[in-house]
Amino acid sequence: MAEGRASVAMVPSHKRSQRDVAALNWTLESATDYREVEQFFDAVPAFCRQSGQNIDHVLRAVGSSVFSRSGPILEECLRHADLQSPERRCRAVTYMTALQAIAPKLPAIPMKVFTLSSVDTLAALRNDSDTTIAISAMCTTAILASSYLFRITEYIPPKSSVSDIDVADVQLLMNISEQLPLDELCGSVTVQDYHTVTSTMSTDATTAALRILRSDDVMDAAGRYLKFCRASSSMEVRFFFPPNPKFYDFESEGLTPSLDWISLDIIYEAENSVKYLQNGHNVADGWSADRAVWAISVMLRALRSTKMREEFWNCGRLMIINTLISQLVQSHHDTREHSTPNPRPYWRCCVPLLDPVYCMITTVGSSQNPSALN
Repeated sequence: MAEGRASVAMVPSHKRSQRDVAALNWTLESATDYREVEQFFDAVPAFCRQSGQNIDHVLRAVGSSVFSRSGPILEECLRHADLQSPERRCRAVTYMTALQAIAPKLPAIPMKVFTLSSVDTLAALRNDSDTTIAISAMCTTAILASSYLFRITEYIPPKSSVSDIDVADVQLLMNISEQLPLDELCGSVTVQDYHTVTSTMSTDATTAALRILRSDDVMDAAGRYLKFCRASSSMEVRFFFPPNPKFYDFESEGLTPSLDWISLDIIYEAENSVKYLQNGHNVADGWSADRAVWAISVMLRALRSTKMREEFWNCGRLMIINTLISQLVQSHHDTREHSTPNPRPYWRCCVPLLDPVYCMITTVGSSQNPSALN
């Protein structure tokens, strides 16, 4: 009977998960010193490896505890009197290893909330005089950035969502974009609060652009393409990406502009501009031929920089890997004349960035939402 009760108690259920969360909270609240808290954090990686047996909100509870408790303690490590203390090193690495383990398990929203409090502290730890702590902070930052990017990528449509008609429309619009001076046209109009418009576009430039854009084929293709863009747009992407404060400079790598094609502001302007050019009259106050040419030019420029789910994830992941490698190489260079820690433990921290299973190109699902990656 005892074995039967034990077996029933271990069956995944809502009540069991509630009990697990309560037990986790009690464990942390009852800790009386850093050593007891460290024991909890030291067990987090093993707990996460068994995440297939844990209900999602138990993982989120662990994640909340890890991020909320680790922040103040890591900040205290920065203020520690003895910067080369083995105790300080062990504590910092233990907490950062827990962060590395839990981050890939969390969906986008908790990642947005939890990671913001860690960015500045990790930035300082990456420059720590203790090489072990500095390298661990580099790897932790990369894991957080990669996990965050991975969750955002789930909201971006895959290539498989593009129909044959969409492909034909995109090809036509790409050809049109090559006939227009997009950078010049996009920079010639300023729109403030949808009504106040300032234009420096010349009459000749407007006339030449309208001659190309007012074609029925172009307008029909633009209308269908904008419907696809609106259906693909997600508020989560624009709300959560790029993160602020920033892990990495995603803008410099072109990741942020590559999502302009699903920007609701750009879509709205282009939709009204298509209506304006098709109907030959204003669709709203402040609309004009200059504004229509500008808005469609912005749409076409966004089209040319588009990255779908697979390409977006691969570009972001490679950017994070390259940044991490350069940081590790620089750290090794700065400490080459001193005793340098064995890099193998820290290389294991980077495995989620390199492991094909973690890459959404070769995986069929995720522990959070299997259908999101199809």
